[in-house]
Amino acid sequence: VSKIEAGKMDLTFGDADLGEIVRGVMSTAAGLVKDKPIELVSHVPESLPLLQADSIRVRQILLNLVSNAAKFTDQGQIEVSVALMDDVEPPEVLLSVADTGPGIAPEDQAKLFEPFSQVDASPTRKTGGTGLGLSIVKHIVEKPGGSVSVRNNDPAPGCTVTVELPVQEDIR
Repeated sequence: VSKIEAGKMDLTFGDADLGEIVRGVMSTAAGLVKDKPIELVSHVPESLPLLQADSIRVRQILLNLVSNAAKFTDQGQIEVSVALMDDVEPPEVLLSVADTGPGIAPEDQAKLFEPFSQVDASPTRKTGGTGLGLSIVKHIVEKPGGSVSVRNNDPAPGCTVTVELPVQEDIR
C-alpha cells in the first residue's frame, strides 16, 4: 500500500496469456475451497489473443477476487469469466468473478474498495483479513486506466466483481 500511495508501483507490460493466468488462479482456488461444497468454473475464450499486460498484477487481481469469493461463499459456485470487448474504443478485457455467497449490501459496496475497510468490522466476524485486498486491486486496475465494480446477482444469491482493463497495444 505504501508503494502505491508513493507512486512507486510500476506495471511491467509484456505478453500475457489470460487463459494460463486463469488456470493457475483456479488451481490455487481449488485449495481454498477444498473443504467446502463449491464448484469452480471458468470461462475463457480459446480464441483470446495474448495481451499486453502485467501478468503478475493480473494474476494478483484475480487471485484476490477469487480468494474473497472463497472466503465468503459457503456453498455453491465461484465463476471466473474473461471476455474481450473489441467493439469499444479502446478495446477492453473484462475479468469477472461471480459467487453464490451472501452478496454485499448496497450501502457497503461504496466503501468496499477503501483501504482497511471491512464490510463486517465486528469483533465476532467469521472471516479475517486486513481490508487491503480490494483497495490494492482498485489501484492496480486504475493505474493503466481500468475500472472495477461490484454488483449483487439479483435475484440469484451472491455478487459479481468486474474488472475492466484497457487493451494495451503491442509496443514491439
